[in-house]
Amino acid sequence: APGMPMMPPMMYPTGCGCTGDGSNGNAGSPMEPPSPEMQRQIYGEQLYVLVQPMAPSPFLAQKITGMLLELPQNELVLNLTNRDELQRRVTE
Repeated sequence: APGMPMMPPMMYPTGCGCTGDGSNGNAGSPMEPPSPEMQRQIYGEQLYVLVQPMAPSPFLAQKITGMLLELPQNELVLNLTNRDELQRRVTE
């Protein structure tokens, strides 16, 4: 497919960004899991997309997303996978 060759170059800036901070020695291995900060950012983006339609305003959507990111990882993942739980948190 013509669109396929475009994918890898798009991925590189984020990949290089997370290894460029020198925090991990084996920066060359593509299989390493993302750093906690990177993981939070990914969760944050996913959550924001889910929260925004439920929230009264984009500002509140950001605020709610930030609060959800403070939760322990297991609860965070629950909110990403369970819309009802997420809706309950947003309306709180």
